[in-house]
Amino acid sequence: MQSTLLKSRVQQARREADQAEANAENLRLQAEEQDRLVQQARQRAQNFEKQAQTAPSATPAASKQITTQVKSEPTYENTLAGVFQLGKPILEVDLSNTQKNIVNGSLFTLAAQTWASQASPSLALQKNYSQQAQTTPEKTTGRLLNTSA
Repeated sequence: MQSTLLKSRVQQARREADQAEANAENLRLQAEEQDRLVQQARQRAQNFEKQAQTAPSATPAASKQITTQVKSEPTYENTLAGVFQLGKPILEVDLSNTQKNIVNGSLFTLAAQTWASQASPSLALQKNYSQQAQTTPEKTTGRLLNTSA
């Protein structure tokens, strides 16, 4: 009787292991599918970016206004708004919530990369004060400012 009980437990453990392995394979396939969707979304974003750069604007005054706002006020918020404006056509497509989350995550990553690639505000301040000190040699306060704080 004990032997039969042990055999049934072994069989049950094997079934559970097989089921866990099947679940793991299913999750791997889902992850691969999501990776493929991410790549497609990034490709679409790049295509839209290329189209936006090459296509003539229907409203040149509006695009100039947006460009001057971004250039005059380089903030993370403006960078983020620009990236999401670029990704807006992708988000308007009929996507599942998971796909939209992936696209949103990609847009946030792109915004962070874009923001990081821009000149640091402290470097801009340092340049500004260095130029002031160079143009007026008798005033050295521009060189004493600690811009890392």
